[in-house]
Amino acid sequence: MRCIFGFSILRMSKHILLLFFLLTLTLAMPVYGQIYEVGAYGGISAYRGDLNQTKLFNKTHGAGGLMLRYGHNQHVAARLNTGYTVLRGANTRHDNPYIIFPRGIDDYRFQTTLLELSLQAEVNFLPFTAGDPETRFTPYIFGGGGGIYFDSNIYRGIAPYPGDDHLKDPTTLDLEDTGSSIAAIGLVGFGFKLNVARDIVVDAAWGFRFSNTDYLDEVSLRGNPKDNDYYSILNLTVTYKFLDRSCPACPMHHFPN
Repeated sequence: MRCIFGFSILRMSKHILLLFFLLTLTLAMPVYGQIYEVGAYGGISAYRGDLNQTKLFNKTHGAGGLMLRYGHNQHVAARLNTGYTVLRGANTRHDNPYIIFPRGIDDYRFQTTLLELSLQAEVNFLPFTAGDPETRFTPYIFGGGGGIYFDSNIYRGIAPYPGDDHLKDPTTLDLEDTGSSIAAIGLVGFGFKLNVARDIVVDAAWGFRFSNTDYLDEVSLRGNPKDNDYYSILNLTVTYKFLDRSCPACPMHHFPN
């Protein structure tokens, strides 16, 4: 158990170091902006873990939330997210080499409702100011961390054996609520920002949330204990610039034609 715990901490520390690096870069760069945006995002989420080890998008579900962004300058920003989604998975392919199910359980499914609170630092590749048509667009990367509150439901399918004539249906599902829990996440991803109108920004992003738990799918010790569960969110965000504390350029910087 100590080795597993140490592996989880090591995996999480990589994302924490990335966050510290981005925040240090934020403070080191000169300030040209100080712009605040508020918005909402929507998209899809996908679970990755013992029950899905190969597909990026399998049994996706809707995801959405609210966000607040602080633009430190044209290249660096910080974003606070609050979101909701549902993660789903099933043992339907029967090709997961690590899973050992008890005799008689032919189908295993889970559905986990999840609330997320996270903070991320963003680095723009091109100069970008929200609401400024002269800085039309930019690709960017982000990294950060946060926490999740999740509640899982398990559906166990019992397949009939020869002689079990009393089981008329191919599969009988038993529902079990395993309760709620909390976990830490580290996140990393990339996106694209576009100024579409005055004070309005559209942001498309794909981010990966790596958790420090193996219980998002409740497979746990029946799965691969060396790999924790994670999920990704592909979303579209629309923001409104509600406060701009950027200073106008100094007149001495304007040269005559």
